[in-house]
Amino acid sequence: RLVGVETFLRGAEGELPNPMVRFKDSNSFAWKFFKIEDCIQNELFTLNDTQYGSEKQLLNAKRYKKAGPKAQIFYEPEHVRAAIVTCGGLCPGENAVIRELVMILSYGYGVKEIYGVKYGFQGFYKVLDNGGDCFVKLVPYI
Repeated sequence: RLVGVETFLRGAEGELPNPMVRFKDSNSFAWKFFKIEDCIQNELFTLNDTQYGSEKQLLNAKRYKKAGPKAQIFYEPEHVRAAIVTCGGLCPGENAVIRELVMILSYGYGVKEIYGVKYGFQGFYKVLDNGGDCFVKLVPYI
């Protein structure tokens, strides 16, 4: 079952339990889920559910969704195709980040299809001279 992006952006919660909950009793940090209403506010901050800033600042503050694992998810992981794209340039540690994304998507969530995208965002629509596309299958083992 798919849920539209609009539903996600409105702040609705997913209906499926996050498969990462199975790590709750391990030494992993994966059991620390963010609430759907958690957000980062421009020029303000929240600590232990207490907001700091004037009432006017709170009402007018820009809010950004906090990234991180949620207890409920929107999509069945076995039906998800994930793509990892970078925008070029040298970035120390980037390979380690990509590796960890592949590992957690594969082993943590159970995503079966994970791709790297060549040539940055252009790779999503670029057709190579040989007629192929810019997607490279990424696997958690090697």
